[in-house]
Amino acid sequence: LERITDKDLNKKSLESFIKCGAFDEFGERGKLLGNVENMIGFNKEIVKSINSGQASLFSSAPQLEIDNSIRLEAYPAASRQEKLSWERELLGLYITYHPYKDYKKHFESFTTAFKDLKQAKDGDQVTVAGIVATVQKIITRTQKSMLFVKIEDDSGSIEVLVFPNL
Repeated sequence: LERITDKDLNKKSLESFIKCGAFDEFGERGKLLGNVENMIGFNKEIVKSINSGQASLFSSAPQLEIDNSIRLEAYPAASRQEKLSWERELLGLYITYHPYKDYKKHFESFTTAFKDLKQAKDGDQVTVAGIVATVQKIITRTQKSMLFVKIEDDSGSIEVLVFPNL
């Protein structure tokens, strides 16, 4: 916040950085999101003092180490589901954790991971499991619904065609 002196630092960009995890090193996402207004105000004060051209009364005495930090108020922590939702929305992928990992232990003994599908031969029957990422519905020439479904696990993704008779 002290280094960015550009007008492009606004509430929306700061919230996006926080939601996608860029500031995880500095604090918990829920707490940082709750303090966005404080952070923007802090940045504006820094920019104002730089633009005024006036040095601090104590700038020539660095040994005094004047505290120039921001005070963050307490806010509830963001849930894991909120974090995953924000990462998916803003980045298009999961960074901190893939939600499929919660279910993997139930399926891995009888399913094939998407990364291992290349080793299967044509005509082989395989069982896969994953999380539905996107669904695109189209209407065929015969006016029936057909779906393109993207399914992903923690190793990759595949697209599945769901024909009208299903």
